[in-house]
Amino acid sequence: MIPRTQPRRTAREPVARGILGVLAFAFAVTGMLFLLSPEGVLRWVEAIGRSFGSFAPASGERFWLILAFAYMMLVTFLAGLSAWRPQTFRPMLWALMFGKAVSSSTALMFFILDRPAFVYLLNFLVDGGIVLLVGICVWLLR
Repeated sequence: MIPRTQPRRTAREPVARGILGVLAFAFAVTGMLFLLSPEGVLRWVEAIGRSFGSFAPASGERFWLILAFAYMMLVTFLAGLSAWRPQTFRPMLWALMFGKAVSSSTALMFFILDRPAFVYLLNFLVDGGIVLLVGICVWLLR
């Protein structure tokens, strides 16, 4: 077995940790706002935009499509990187599992609390299945 060494720490690491911690907090708050009030977020951003000039109104569908596409490209990157070098990028599998678990559980929440739409059920099942498959990969790579 190859001994694992700790990465070299620099004096700049606390600054990077601080920046990343602030970003993590901002992402979490923004994500909760998107979940709790998607139309409210769009109205708020457009109100801010009006103070800078005259802009065309945004399409909510396009805005959420932008974010959904970015998320799918992120999970594509995580899966592809992990497939390329599974042992090296094994920690990425945990990020992939987390993202898909959040997607799956949120879909189930909307299916139960909002309306029993098939797309919510399908997303719960597909992303939940992906969590299981990636979990098997994590287990195989241990």
